[in-house]
Amino acid sequence: MNDYNLLESSVDLFKKLVHDYTEFKNHSGSRYKALGYKALDCALSGWHLLDWVFNTNEKSNYQSLYDLRQAFEKICPELSVLHDIITGGKHFTVSKGRSNMVRSYSSGYVQNGYVQDGYVATELIIEFDNNQSEPYLQIIDKVVDFWFAYFHEKGLA
Repeated sequence: MNDYNLLESSVDLFKKLVHDYTEFKNHSGSRYKALGYKALDCALSGWHLLDWVFNTNEKSNYQSLYDLRQAFEKICPELSVLHDIITGGKHFTVSKGRSNMVRSYSSGYVQNGYVQDGYVATELIIEFDNNQSEPYLQIIDKVVDFWFAYFHEKGLA
């Protein structure tokens, strides 16, 4: 098998998730596109950790990647939201979502008379099919907490 990875382990990808998460939080309030790019980085790292955990030595209890995903999504349903975000980012649309997410959008305000970066407060919001919504920051907080607990339990973080 060829080795095309810049990262060497699931712990490396977890560290990338923590980096992406820090960058996302540091860009809070940025313009929508800049914040969206950071949000997508978090979603990519957070979701793909499932593949990395399965394909490295942590997979012992799961027969397939599907089984691992099912088990982990029950513990952390926010992983399903990340799946739908990155699938939409890759394919433009999501035909078979894993969550009940309907859309993402930005919410923000601009102080009167100002339109420069730094004066725009932007928050990414995820809307669900039950007319509920949740800030993306809260969703990614839960995912980072889940992965931190997972790697901490394994003695890897």
